[in-house]
Amino acid sequence: DEDGREQLVLLQGRVRRMDQLIEGVLHYSRIGRVREEMVPVNLNKLVTEVIDLLSPPATLSVQLVSRLPVVICEKVRMGQVFQNLISNAMKFMDKPHGEIHITCDEEGELYRFGIQDNGPGIAPRDHGRIFQIFQTLHAGDDYGSTGIGLTLVKKIVELHGGEIQVISPLPTDGQGNPVPGTLFTFTLPRTPVPLDTDD
Repeated sequence: DEDGREQLVLLQGRVRRMDQLIEGVLHYSRIGRVREEMVPVNLNKLVTEVIDLLSPPATLSVQLVSRLPVVICEKVRMGQVFQNLISNAMKFMDKPHGEIHITCDEEGELYRFGIQDNGPGIAPRDHGRIFQIFQTLHAGDDYGSTGIGLTLVKKIVELHGGEIQVISPLPTDGQGNPVPGTLFTFTLPRTPVPLDTDD
């Protein structure tokens, strides 16, 4: 009957979430224990491929605001960093016209990357909690969250010698009002790379 079908749909959703949870735990356990080769990676190309893979809906714009550099990193892991941050911004978007901007600036010996959205934002009291494993701000059934994505991101960034932080709400507008949305920023060391790399 209809109630039985609703229960089956709910069960299927929770099985999918459990599968994602198990996959996330496996990924987390491999980081640092199983290392890839550190190679020059063209992040402009990699992030463009990640955006294409995520296939944003027509109501959501994902833009590379500045050209991303070539860095020495574990390519698959770095892909996971951008995939998790961009897909999170997509998943929690609450605006009819969503915007996600990806930037990179040079800061001395570091690159600072930014993934900014115009979504609902994250309360300051939750900024530390979101990077803890199995911590989610919403019910898993609502968004399919496992509470592992940002923990993976933090661990990968730190293994590459960088740091990650979240800024939300964003700096105020001209009238002193907080700007809705979230900005995740993370750093990576600037290291010399071969001039002929096109990976």
